[in-house]
Amino acid sequence: MTRDEALRILGLPSAANPNDIKKAYRNLVKITHPDRDSSPGAQQRFILVQTAYEILTDPYQQSGHEQEQARRERAARERAERERQEREDRERVEREARARAGREHQERERAEKERQEQERQRKKDDNKIGDYIGGGCGCLIIFGIISAIIGGIQDSCDDRSPKARAIKHVISRQYAEAIEDFDEAIRQDATDADAYARRGRTKAKLQQYSDAIKDYDEAIRLDPNNPNSYIDRSDANLALERYVDAIKDYDELIRLDPNNPRTYIDRGDVKLASEQYAKAIEDYDEAIRLDPNNPYAHFHRGDAKKNLEQHADAIMDCDEAIRLDPNNPHAYIHRGDVKLALEKYADAIKDFDQSIRLDSQDSYTHYAYLYRGRGKYEMGYYQAAIYDYNEVIHLNSGFVWEAFGERGFCKAQLGQHAAAIEDYNEATHLNPDSAAVYYRRALSYLKLGQDIESNKDFDKAIELAQEQGDTELQKKIRSARE
Repeated sequence: MTRDEALRILGLPSAANPNDIKKAYRNLVKITHPDRDSSPGAQQRFILVQTAYEILTDPYQQSGHEQEQARRERAARERAERERQEREDRERVEREARARAGREHQERERAEKERQEQERQRKKDDNKIGDYIGGGCGCLIIFGIISAIIGGIQDSCDDRSPKARAIKHVISRQYAEAIEDFDEAIRQDATDADAYARRGRTKAKLQQYSDAIKDYDEAIRLDPNNPNSYIDRSDANLALERYVDAIKDYDELIRLDPNNPRTYIDRGDVKLASEQYAKAIEDYDEAIRLDPNNPYAHFHRGDAKKNLEQHADAIMDCDEAIRLDPNNPHAYIHRGDVKLALEKYADAIKDFDQSIRLDSQDSYTHYAYLYRGRGKYEMGYYQAAIYDYNEVIHLNSGFVWEAFGERGFCKAQLGQHAAAIEDYNEATHLNPDSAAVYYRRALSYLKLGQDIESNKDFDKAIELAQEQGDTELQKKIRSARE
Protein backbone atom coordinates (compact mmCIF):
# COMPACT_ATOMS: atom_id res chain seq x y z
CA MET A 1 0.00 0.00 0.00
CA THR A 2 1.39 3.41 -1.01
CA ARG A 3 0.99 6.66 0.89
CA ASP A 4 -1.52 7.94 -1.68
CA GLU A 5 -3.61 4.79 -1.33
CA ALA A 6 -3.52 5.10 2.46
CA LEU A 7 -4.73 8.70 2.23
CA ARG A 8 -7.61 7.66 -0.03
CA ILE A 9 -8.67 4.95 2.43
CA LEU A 10 -8.84 7.53 5.21
CA GLY A 11 -10.55 10.00 2.87
CA LEU A 12 -7.80 12.60 3.16
CA PRO A 13 -6.14 14.97 0.68
CA SER A 14 -2.42 14.67 -0.08
CA ALA A 15 -1.72 17.78 2.05
CA ALA A 16 -3.19 16.22 5.21
CA ASN A 17 -1.21 16.91 8.37
CA PRO A 18 -0.66 14.50 11.31
CA ASN A 19 -3.66 15.86 13.23
CA ASP A 20 -5.92 15.33 10.20
CA ILE A 21 -4.66 11.76 9.87
CA LYS A 22 -5.22 10.98 13.54
CA LYS A 23 -8.72 12.49 13.53
CA ALA A 24 -9.77 10.62 10.38
CA TYR A 25 -8.41 7.37 11.74
CA ARG A 26 -10.29 7.69 15.04
CA ASN A 27 -13.53 8.44 13.25
CA LEU A 28 -13.17 5.49 10.88
CA VAL A 29 -12.18 3.08 13.66
CA LYS A 30 -15.43 3.88 15.46
CA ILE A 31 -17.37 3.05 12.31
CA THR A 32 -15.43 0.03 10.99
CA HIS A 33 -14.49 -1.80 14.19
CA PRO A 34 -15.89 -5.38 14.03
CA ASP A 35 -17.55 -4.87 17.44
CA ARG A 36 -19.65 -2.08 15.89
CA ASP A 37 -20.00 -3.27 12.31
CA SER A 38 -21.27 -6.80 11.77
CA SER A 39 -21.78 -6.47 8.02
CA PRO A 40 -19.83 -8.71 5.59
CA GLY A 41 -16.28 -7.49 5.00
CA ALA A 42 -16.18 -5.43 8.19
CA GLN A 43 -13.02 -7.16 9.42
CA GLN A 44 -11.21 -6.48 6.13
CA ARG A 45 -12.26 -2.83 6.13
CA PHE A 46 -11.01 -2.41 9.68
CA ILE A 47 -7.63 -3.95 8.74
CA LEU A 48 -7.33 -1.62 5.75
CA VAL A 49 -7.97 1.42 7.95
CA GLN A 50 -5.40 0.25 10.51
CA THR A 51 -2.81 -0.51 7.82
CA ALA A 52 -3.38 2.87 6.18
CA TYR A 53 -2.91 4.64 9.52
CA GLU A 54 0.34 2.72 10.21
CA ILE A 55 1.74 3.65 6.82
CA LEU A 56 0.93 7.34 7.33
CA THR A 57 2.27 7.54 10.89
CA ASP A 58 5.08 4.99 11.06
CA PRO A 59 8.36 6.40 9.75
CA TYR A 60 9.71 2.90 9.29
CA GLN A 61 7.09 1.82 6.76
CA GLN A 62 7.98 1.19 3.14
CA SER A 63 5.54 0.74 0.29
CA GLY A 64 5.53 -2.51 -1.62
CA HIS A 65 6.93 -0.65 -4.60
CA GLU A 66 9.80 0.76 -2.53
CA GLN A 67 10.54 -2.62 -1.08
CA GLU A 68 10.53 -4.26 -4.49
CA GLN A 69 12.81 -1.53 -5.78
CA ALA A 70 15.14 -2.09 -2.84
CA ARG A 71 15.18 -5.83 -3.60
CA ARG A 72 16.02 -5.18 -7.22
CA GLU A 73 18.82 -2.82 -6.27
CA ARG A 74 20.15 -5.37 -3.79
CA ALA A 75 19.95 -8.14 -6.40
CA ALA A 76 21.84 -5.93 -8.85
CA ARG A 77 24.52 -5.23 -6.26
CA GLU A 78 24.78 -8.92 -5.39
CA ARG A 79 25.03 -9.84 -9.08
CA ALA A 80 27.72 -7.20 -9.61
CA GLU A 81 29.59 -8.51 -6.57
CA ARG A 82 29.39 -12.10 -7.84
CA GLU A 83 30.62 -11.02 -11.26
CA ARG A 84 33.45 -9.05 -9.66
CA GLN A 85 34.41 -12.05 -7.52
CA GLU A 86 34.27 -14.40 -10.49
CA ARG A 87 36.39 -11.99 -12.54
CA GLU A 88 38.94 -11.75 -9.73
CA ASP A 89 38.98 -15.53 -9.39
CA ARG A 90 39.59 -15.96 -13.12
CA GLU A 91 42.34 -13.35 -13.05
CA ARG A 92 43.91 -15.05 -10.03
CA VAL A 93 43.80 -18.44 -11.75
CA GLU A 94 45.36 -16.90 -14.88
CA ARG A 95 48.08 -15.21 -12.82
CA GLU A 96 48.89 -18.45 -11.05
CA ALA A 97 48.91 -20.32 -14.37
CA ARG A 98 51.30 -17.75 -15.85
CA ALA A 99 53.47 -17.89 -12.74
CA ARG A 100 53.49 -21.69 -12.82
CA ALA A 101 54.34 -21.67 -16.52
CA GLY A 102 57.17 -19.22 -15.78
CA ARG A 103 58.50 -21.44 -13.00
CA GLU A 104 58.32 -24.50 -15.20
CA HIS A 105 60.13 -22.64 -17.99
CA GLN A 106 62.85 -21.61 -15.52
CA GLU A 107 63.14 -25.20 -14.30
CA ARG A 108 63.51 -26.44 -17.88
CA GLU A 109 66.17 -23.81 -18.59
CA ARG A 110 68.00 -24.70 -15.38
CA ALA A 111 67.79 -28.41 -16.22
CA GLU A 112 69.11 -27.74 -19.71
CA LYS A 113 71.99 -25.65 -18.32
CA GLU A 114 72.82 -28.41 -15.84
CA ARG A 115 72.67 -30.96 -18.64
CA GLN A 116 75.01 -28.85 -20.79
CA GLU A 117 77.35 -28.31 -17.84
CA GLN A 118 77.34 -32.01 -17.06
CA GLU A 119 77.99 -32.79 -20.71
CA ARG A 120 80.90 -30.31 -20.76
CA GLN A 121 82.27 -31.81 -17.54
CA ARG A 122 81.82 -35.33 -18.92
CA LYS A 123 83.90 -34.55 -22.00
CA LYS A 124 86.55 -32.92 -19.84
CA ASP A 125 86.66 -35.89 -17.49
CA ASP A 126 86.71 -38.33 -20.42
CA ASN A 127 89.88 -36.71 -21.67
CA LYS A 128 91.50 -36.98 -18.27
CA ILE A 129 90.59 -40.55 -17.38
CA GLY A 130 90.47 -42.05 -20.84
CA ASP A 131 93.61 -44.11 -20.10
CA TYR A 132 92.01 -45.72 -17.05
CA ILE A 133 88.38 -46.26 -18.05
CA GLY A 134 87.04 -47.33 -21.39
CA GLY A 135 85.43 -44.36 -23.11
CA GLY A 136 82.13 -46.16 -23.64
CA CYS A 137 81.86 -47.18 -19.99
CA GLY A 138 82.77 -43.69 -18.81
CA CYS A 139 80.10 -42.16 -21.05
CA LEU A 140 77.49 -44.50 -19.65
CA ILE A 141 78.41 -43.65 -16.06
CA ILE A 142 78.35 -39.90 -16.63
CA PHE A 143 75.19 -40.14 -18.71
CA GLY A 144 73.55 -42.05 -15.87
CA ILE A 145 74.48 -39.29 -13.42
CA ILE A 146 73.11 -36.61 -15.74
CA SER A 147 69.90 -38.60 -16.26
CA ALA A 148 69.45 -38.97 -12.50
CA ILE A 149 69.92 -35.23 -11.97
CA ILE A 150 67.48 -34.27 -14.72
CA GLY A 151 65.01 -36.93 -13.56
CA GLY A 152 65.17 -35.56 -10.03
CA ILE A 153 64.40 -32.08 -11.29
CA GLN A 154 61.44 -33.38 -13.29
CA ASP A 155 60.17 -35.38 -10.32
CA SER A 156 60.41 -32.28 -8.16
CA CYS A 157 58.28 -30.36 -10.66
CA ASP A 158 55.74 -33.22 -10.67
CA ASP A 159 55.69 -33.18 -6.82
CA ARG A 160 54.37 -29.63 -6.91
CA SER A 161 51.89 -30.18 -9.72
CA PRO A 162 49.09 -31.98 -7.80
CA LYS A 163 49.13 -29.35 -5.08
CA ALA A 164 49.17 -26.52 -7.62
CA ARG A 165 46.25 -28.12 -9.47
CA ALA A 166 44.39 -28.52 -6.17
CA ILE A 167 44.83 -24.85 -5.31
CA LYS A 168 43.55 -23.93 -8.77
CA HIS A 169 40.47 -26.12 -8.21
CA VAL A 170 39.82 -24.46 -4.85
CA ILE A 171 39.91 -21.04 -6.47
CA SER A 172 37.45 -22.30 -9.08
CA ARG A 173 35.27 -23.79 -6.28
CA GLN A 174 35.80 -27.30 -7.65
CA TYR A 175 36.27 -28.73 -4.19
CA ALA A 176 35.88 -32.45 -4.93
CA GLU A 177 38.54 -32.25 -7.64
CA ALA A 178 40.77 -30.23 -5.31
CA ILE A 179 40.56 -32.92 -2.63
CA GLU A 180 41.63 -35.60 -5.14
CA ASP A 181 44.71 -33.56 -6.07
CA PHE A 182 45.54 -32.86 -2.43
CA ASP A 183 45.27 -36.63 -1.84
CA GLU A 184 47.86 -37.18 -4.58
CA ALA A 185 50.12 -34.44 -3.21
CA ILE A 186 50.01 -36.05 0.24
CA ARG A 187 50.73 -39.50 -1.21
CA GLN A 188 53.84 -38.02 -2.79
CA ASP A 189 54.89 -36.20 0.38
CA ALA A 190 53.23 -37.32 3.60
CA THR A 191 55.19 -34.71 5.60
CA ASP A 192 53.66 -31.69 3.83
CA ALA A 193 51.75 -29.97 6.66
CA ASP A 194 50.46 -27.28 4.32
CA ALA A 195 48.84 -29.88 2.04
CA TYR A 196 46.98 -31.40 5.01
CA ALA A 197 45.85 -27.96 6.18
CA ARG A 198 44.65 -26.97 2.71
CA ARG A 199 42.83 -30.26 2.24
CA GLY A 200 41.16 -29.71 5.63
CA ARG A 201 40.00 -26.23 4.62
CA THR A 202 38.61 -27.64 1.37
CA LYS A 203 36.68 -30.34 3.25
CA ALA A 204 35.33 -27.68 5.60
CA LYS A 205 33.94 -25.82 2.57
CA LEU A 206 31.96 -29.00 1.84
CA GLN A 207 30.87 -29.08 5.52
CA GLN A 208 32.87 -32.28 6.07
CA TYR A 209 33.99 -30.94 9.42
CA SER A 210 34.97 -34.21 11.12
CA ASP A 211 37.24 -35.18 8.22
CA ALA A 212 38.61 -31.64 8.11
CA ILE A 213 39.56 -31.87 11.79
CA LYS A 214 41.56 -35.05 11.09
CA ASP A 215 43.56 -33.15 8.47
CA TYR A 216 44.13 -30.23 10.84
CA ASP A 217 45.30 -32.71 13.50
CA GLU A 218 47.92 -34.06 11.11
CA ALA A 219 48.95 -30.56 10.00
CA ILE A 220 49.45 -29.56 13.64
CA ARG A 221 51.41 -32.75 14.38
CA LEU A 222 53.76 -31.93 11.51
CA ASP A 223 53.93 -28.19 12.25
CA PRO A 224 52.80 -27.51 15.84
CA ASN A 225 53.70 -23.82 15.76
CA ASN A 226 51.54 -22.80 12.81
CA PRO A 227 48.65 -20.71 14.21
CA ASN A 228 46.51 -21.04 11.08
CA SER A 229 45.87 -24.74 11.64
CA TYR A 230 44.60 -24.08 15.18
CA ILE A 231 42.31 -21.34 13.86
CA ASP A 232 40.95 -23.64 11.15
CA ARG A 233 40.43 -26.49 13.59
CA SER A 234 38.64 -24.24 16.06
CA ASP A 235 36.27 -23.11 13.29
CA ALA A 236 35.48 -26.73 12.44
CA ASN A 237 34.92 -27.55 16.11
CA LEU A 238 32.57 -24.58 16.40
CA ALA A 239 30.61 -25.77 13.37
CA LEU A 240 30.11 -29.08 15.21
CA GLU A 241 29.33 -27.18 18.46
CA ARG A 242 32.35 -28.75 20.14
CA TYR A 243 32.94 -25.70 22.29
CA VAL A 244 35.40 -27.34 24.71
CA ASP A 245 37.66 -28.42 21.83
CA ALA A 246 37.39 -25.00 20.16
CA ILE A 247 38.44 -23.31 23.40
CA LYS A 248 41.45 -25.66 23.64
CA ASP A 249 42.53 -24.53 20.17
CA TYR A 250 42.37 -20.90 21.28
CA ASP A 251 44.37 -21.84 24.39
CA GLU A 252 47.10 -23.07 22.05
CA LEU A 253 46.92 -19.87 19.99
CA ILE A 254 47.35 -17.83 23.16
CA ARG A 255 50.33 -20.01 24.10
CA LEU A 256 51.89 -19.18 20.73
CA ASP A 257 51.06 -15.45 21.01
CA PRO A 258 49.84 -14.30 24.44
CA ASN A 259 49.62 -10.64 23.39
CA ASN A 260 47.13 -10.89 20.54
CA PRO A 261 43.84 -9.24 21.59
CA ARG A 262 41.94 -10.78 18.64
CA THR A 263 42.54 -14.27 20.02
CA TYR A 264 41.06 -13.34 23.40
CA ILE A 265 38.02 -11.86 21.64
CA ASP A 266 37.53 -15.02 19.59
CA ARG A 267 37.89 -17.27 22.63
CA GLY A 268 35.45 -15.03 24.47
CA ASP A 269 32.99 -15.46 21.59
CA VAL A 270 33.18 -19.25 21.94
CA LYS A 271 32.51 -18.96 25.66
CA LEU A 272 29.64 -16.58 24.91
CA ALA A 273 28.14 -19.11 22.46
CA SER A 274 28.43 -21.84 25.10
CA GLU A 275 26.74 -19.56 27.70
CA GLN A 276 29.90 -19.14 29.81
CA TYR A 277 29.16 -15.44 30.16
CA ALA A 278 31.38 -14.60 33.14
CA LYS A 279 34.37 -16.39 31.59
CA ALA A 280 33.70 -14.67 28.28
CA ILE A 281 33.85 -11.30 30.05
CA GLU A 282 37.27 -12.23 31.46
CA ASP A 283 38.58 -12.77 27.92
CA TYR A 284 37.07 -9.50 26.67
CA ASP A 285 38.63 -7.73 29.69
CA GLU A 286 42.05 -9.06 28.68
CA ALA A 287 41.51 -8.04 25.06
CA ILE A 288 40.61 -4.50 26.18
CA ARG A 289 43.67 -4.39 28.43
CA LEU A 290 45.85 -5.26 25.44
CA ASP A 291 43.96 -2.99 23.04
CA PRO A 292 41.71 -0.43 24.79
CA ASN A 293 40.56 1.02 21.46
CA ASN A 294 39.17 -2.22 20.04
CA PRO A 295 35.40 -1.66 19.51
CA TYR A 296 34.69 -5.37 19.01
CA ALA A 297 35.94 -6.26 22.48
CA HIS A 298 33.64 -3.62 23.99
CA PHE A 299 30.38 -4.53 22.28
CA HIS A 300 31.01 -8.27 22.60
CA ARG A 301 31.57 -7.75 26.33
CA GLY A 302 28.33 -5.76 26.33
CA ASP A 303 26.57 -8.77 24.81
CA ALA A 304 27.88 -11.03 27.58
CA LYS A 305 26.78 -8.53 30.24
CA LYS A 306 23.32 -8.31 28.67
CA ASN A 307 22.96 -12.08 29.10
CA LEU A 308 23.85 -11.63 32.78
CA GLU A 309 21.17 -8.89 32.92
CA GLN A 310 23.83 -6.25 33.62
CA HIS A 311 22.02 -3.95 31.22
CA ALA A 312 23.45 -0.60 32.32
CA ASP A 313 27.03 -1.88 31.98
CA ALA A 314 26.14 -3.47 28.64
CA ILE A 315 24.87 -0.14 27.30
CA MET A 316 28.08 1.57 28.48
CA ASP A 317 30.21 -0.97 26.59
CA CYS A 318 28.17 -0.51 23.42
CA ASP A 319 28.38 3.28 23.77
CA GLU A 320 32.16 3.02 24.02
CA ALA A 321 32.30 0.76 20.96
CA ILE A 322 30.28 3.31 18.98
CA ARG A 323 32.49 6.15 20.22
CA LEU A 324 35.56 4.24 19.02
CA ASP A 325 34.01 3.34 15.67
CA PRO A 326 30.80 5.28 14.90
CA ASN A 327 30.48 3.60 11.50
CA ASN A 328 30.47 0.03 12.79
CA PRO A 329 26.98 -1.44 12.13
CA HIS A 330 27.53 -4.33 14.57
CA ALA A 331 27.84 -2.06 17.59
CA TYR A 332 24.43 -0.50 16.90
CA ILE A 333 22.85 -3.96 16.59
CA HIS A 334 24.26 -5.02 19.95
CA ARG A 335 23.15 -1.81 21.67
CA GLY A 336 19.71 -2.09 20.11
CA ASP A 337 19.42 -5.64 21.39
CA VAL A 338 20.14 -4.47 24.94
CA LYS A 339 17.50 -1.75 24.57
CA LEU A 340 14.98 -4.37 23.46
CA ALA A 341 15.70 -6.25 26.70
CA LEU A 342 15.03 -2.99 28.58
CA GLU A 343 11.77 -2.56 26.59
CA LYS A 344 13.03 0.72 25.11
CA TYR A 345 11.62 -0.24 21.75
CA ALA A 346 11.67 3.15 19.98
CA ASP A 347 15.32 3.72 20.94
CA ALA A 348 16.20 0.17 19.90
CA ILE A 349 14.58 0.67 16.48
CA LYS A 350 16.70 3.79 15.93
CA ASP A 351 19.85 1.74 16.53
CA PHE A 352 18.73 -0.93 14.07
CA ASP A 353 17.89 1.77 11.53
CA GLN A 354 21.40 3.16 11.86
CA SER A 355 22.96 -0.28 11.47
CA ILE A 356 21.05 -0.89 8.22
CA ARG A 357 21.90 2.59 6.92
CA LEU A 358 25.58 2.02 7.55
CA ASP A 359 25.72 -1.27 5.68
CA SER A 360 22.56 -2.86 4.29
CA GLN A 361 24.65 -5.66 2.74
CA ASP A 362 26.56 -6.60 5.89
CA SER A 363 26.47 -10.23 6.98
CA TYR A 364 24.81 -9.08 10.23
CA THR A 365 21.97 -7.23 8.46
CA HIS A 366 19.50 -10.05 9.11
CA TYR A 367 19.95 -9.44 12.85
CA ALA A 368 19.05 -5.77 12.39
CA TYR A 369 15.90 -6.59 10.43
CA LEU A 370 14.86 -9.39 12.81
CA TYR A 371 15.36 -7.32 15.96
CA ARG A 372 13.80 -4.23 14.41
CA GLY A 373 10.79 -6.34 13.51
CA ARG A 374 10.51 -7.39 17.15
CA GLY A 375 10.66 -3.80 18.31
CA LYS A 376 7.90 -2.84 15.89
CA TYR A 377 5.53 -5.64 16.85
CA GLU A 378 6.08 -4.85 20.54
CA MET A 379 4.96 -1.30 19.70
CA GLY A 380 1.95 -2.61 17.78
CA TYR A 381 3.27 -1.75 14.31
CA TYR A 382 2.40 -5.18 12.95
CA GLN A 383 2.40 -4.36 9.23
CA ALA A 384 5.74 -2.59 9.56
CA ALA A 385 7.15 -5.58 11.45
CA ILE A 386 5.99 -7.88 8.63
CA TYR A 387 8.10 -5.88 6.16
CA ASP A 388 11.19 -6.49 8.30
CA TYR A 389 10.48 -10.20 8.63
CA ASN A 390 10.10 -10.33 4.83
CA GLU A 391 13.66 -9.01 4.59
CA VAL A 392 15.00 -11.66 6.99
CA ILE A 393 13.33 -14.41 4.94
CA HIS A 394 14.65 -12.87 1.70
CA LEU A 395 18.20 -12.80 3.11
CA ASN A 396 17.81 -16.52 3.90
CA SER A 397 19.81 -16.32 7.14
CA GLY A 398 19.88 -18.80 10.00
CA PHE A 399 16.89 -17.01 11.57
CA VAL A 400 14.34 -17.73 8.85
CA TRP A 401 12.25 -19.96 11.11
CA GLU A 402 12.02 -17.19 13.70
CA ALA A 403 11.04 -14.69 11.02
CA PHE A 404 8.23 -16.99 9.82
CA GLY A 405 7.03 -17.55 13.39
CA GLU A 406 7.04 -13.88 14.32
CA ARG A 407 5.56 -12.79 10.99
CA GLY A 408 2.77 -15.28 11.61
CA PHE A 409 2.16 -13.71 15.01
CA CYS A 410 1.87 -10.25 13.41
CA LYS A 411 -0.59 -11.54 10.81
CA ALA A 412 -2.64 -13.11 13.58
CA GLN A 413 -2.75 -9.76 15.38
CA LEU A 414 -4.14 -8.26 12.16
CA GLY A 415 -6.81 -10.97 12.07
CA GLN A 416 -5.17 -12.80 9.13
CA HIS A 417 -5.24 -16.21 10.80
CA ALA A 418 -5.16 -18.37 7.66
CA ALA A 419 -2.04 -16.51 6.44
CA ALA A 420 -0.59 -16.74 9.95
CA ILE A 421 -1.03 -20.53 9.95
CA GLU A 422 0.91 -20.75 6.66
CA ASP A 423 3.82 -18.94 8.32
CA TYR A 424 3.60 -21.11 11.43
CA ASN A 425 3.70 -24.19 9.17
CA GLU A 426 6.97 -22.96 7.67
CA ALA A 427 8.38 -22.21 11.12
CA THR A 428 7.55 -25.68 12.51
CA HIS A 429 8.98 -27.30 9.38
CA LEU A 430 12.29 -25.48 9.89
CA ASN A 431 12.29 -25.89 13.67
CA PRO A 432 9.93 -28.55 15.04
CA ASP A 433 11.01 -27.88 18.64
CA SER A 434 9.54 -24.41 19.19
CA ALA A 435 6.74 -24.70 21.75
CA ALA A 436 5.76 -21.04 21.24
CA VAL A 437 5.05 -21.54 17.53
CA TYR A 438 2.76 -24.53 18.18
CA TYR A 439 0.98 -22.49 20.86
CA ARG A 440 0.41 -19.55 18.53
CA ARG A 441 -0.74 -21.77 15.68
CA ALA A 442 -3.19 -23.43 18.08
CA LEU A 443 -4.65 -19.99 18.87
CA SER A 444 -5.10 -19.21 15.17
CA TYR A 445 -6.78 -22.58 14.57
CA LEU A 446 -9.04 -21.80 17.52
CA LYS A 447 -10.01 -18.44 15.97
CA LEU A 448 -10.92 -20.23 12.74
CA GLY A 449 -13.02 -22.79 14.63
CA GLN A 450 -10.71 -25.69 13.77
CA ASP A 451 -10.81 -27.30 17.20
CA ILE A 452 -9.18 -30.63 16.30
CA GLU A 453 -6.08 -29.00 14.84
CA SER A 454 -6.02 -26.50 17.70
CA ASN A 455 -6.03 -29.23 20.35
CA LYS A 456 -3.25 -31.13 18.57
CA ASP A 457 -1.07 -28.03 18.62
CA PHE A 458 -1.90 -27.25 22.25
CA ASP A 459 -0.87 -30.84 23.16
CA LYS A 460 2.41 -30.52 21.24
CA ALA A 461 3.11 -27.09 22.70
CA ILE A 462 2.64 -28.19 26.29
CA GLU A 463 4.71 -31.35 25.68
CA LEU A 464 7.63 -29.25 24.41
CA ALA A 465 7.18 -26.61 27.12
CA GLN A 466 7.41 -29.32 29.79
CA GLU A 467 10.53 -30.81 28.19
CA GLN A 468 12.12 -27.35 28.03
CA GLY A 469 11.05 -26.32 31.54
CA ASP A 470 9.05 -23.31 30.29
CA THR A 471 6.53 -22.96 33.12
CA GLU A 472 5.28 -19.55 31.95
CA LEU A 473 4.22 -20.92 28.56
CA GLN A 474 2.58 -23.92 30.24
CA LYS A 475 0.38 -21.51 32.21
CA LYS A 476 -0.57 -19.65 29.02
CA ILE A 477 -1.51 -22.89 27.26
CA ARG A 478 -3.68 -24.11 30.13
CA SER A 479 -5.37 -20.72 30.35
CA ALA A 480 -6.09 -20.67 26.59
CA ARG A 481 -7.67 -24.14 26.72
CA GLU A 482 -10.06 -23.32 29.56
